[in-house]
Amino acid sequence: MHGGASVRHLFDLPARRAFGGVRSLQLAQQLLLKLGCVVVPGQCVLAQAHEAFDEQGRLKSPRAQKAVDRLAANLVRLCGRLAG
Repeated sequence: MHGGASVRHLFDLPARRAFGGVRSLQLAQQLLLKLGCVVVPGQCVLAQAHEAFDEQGRLKSPRAQKAVDRLAANLVRLCGRLAG
């Protein structure tokens, strides 16, 4: 890429902003779908992820935990459909 930038760099910089990672996530999902991959429906936005976890590695916000739980449930349902 021009100027020595890498794909990681393109996704890393926006993620350092409050919701910049959302745009990167949407682009990544579109790319994966074009490549024929299965993408789990839904997304979990975790703004300021570097501050979102406590010392034990658990999410501090109950709201964020519920969003992660919903996404995990979507993954389990999708795996069941694919296996079924």
